[in-house]
Amino acid sequence: MRDLSEHPDVADQLGTMAVCPRPRRMQKIVASAEASTRRRFLRLAGIGAGAITAACSGTDGATKASPTTHPVDATAPLDLPYLFDGDPQAQQVARSLLAATPGAEELHRHEQFMRLAIELANNNPSRPFAAVIVDHTSGEVLAQGVNNRSANPTSHGEMVAISDYISRHGNADWDQVSLYSTAEPCVMCCGAIALVGIPRIVWASSIATVLRSDIPQFEISAIEAIARAHQLYRPELALPGVLAAETDKHFAARQR
Repeated sequence: MRDLSEHPDVADQLGTMAVCPRPRRMQKIVASAEASTRRRFLRLAGIGAGAITAACSGTDGATKASPTTHPVDATAPLDLPYLFDGDPQAQQVARSLLAATPGAEELHRHEQFMRLAIELANNNPSRPFAAVIVDHTSGEVLAQGVNNRSANPTSHGEMVAISDYISRHGNADWDQVSLYSTAEPCVMCCGAIALVGIPRIVWASSIATVLRSDIPQFEISAIEAIARAHQLYRPELALPGVLAAETDKHFAARQR
């Protein structure tokens, strides 16, 4: 974990915060430091996305990549930013999630379901967000959702899919399902996913990619949001970057 001694300016600022109210200028400095830390964590989470994207495409630059990413020791030191200071359990959850290494067969299965979500997203070219919920064992598609924020600002693809699932199947058997989304779930959707207890979440494009397409986002990674919910929720899988090479193009070319 990153030591604050590497950032004496930030350490001094945080020490000052503990003993006196922040002047307005200090508030701006600390806010800037915190935003920078979150951006570093978004990039860190993107490491996993890059590994999965390489596995999906079968290439890494000019060389061919193995469909299985290299395993990472979930207990080994990881350069997580200091925003996890004081919460070692959240840090451990983040390590474990970032260490996920799907094999070729599992990755192929995830791709199949992600393609269903991509097909749904094609119905909304201005905001290509969509999600499907499937039975993890049988592969049956149990629910689906397409972003409909024009009708309701909270109707993100994941939220619509969760509502669709409840309307069809009731509030039950969440431990049997997986959710696939064309984009990294925002903090609101991560909260809903945690509250209902979906154990496996797979997404394609990252929040950073969505931001580049001029769609405003909370700059909080799904890994961070999920890790911080560890007291009520611990998923088996939070897998980024599946078919991101396809969805990234859709976001870049979206209708504005």
